[in-house]
Amino acid sequence: MDDEQYDETVTVLTKRVEKGISLLDERWPVWWTESEGVDIDVLDISAGHHCMTAQAAQRLGIGGGVWLDGLRHFELTDGQYGSYVGHGFNVGDSEFPSTEFDILNDLWRSAIIKRREAATAE
Repeated sequence: MDDEQYDETVTVLTKRVEKGISLLDERWPVWWTESEGVDIDVLDISAGHHCMTAQAAQRLGIGGGVWLDGLRHFELTDGQYGSYVGHGFNVGDSEFPSTEFDILNDLWRSAIIKRREAATAE
């Protein structure tokens, strides 16, 4: 992936994560908190038991606590053009999936840290 492709990918994935943040704010408002939200130390978008929706399912006590349980809870759709990808919870078909997973992990961690810092500053 060259620099231009990377920048374009970051822009697209940032928009998706912003959409995911809006959904989580509405459906799981504590998603960013340390005590009830996502554990950024184990967050891994590519891992079915450690991604955003799996951690939501685990924290909310839904199903077996895997990504699919969270997908269903948030009423998302799977697949290349599904809302699961569209909300930044997974990469779609990609020539560079590992890079996109890394970007998504960074974007989600950054969003969580910013929320936590803002809450402590209040």
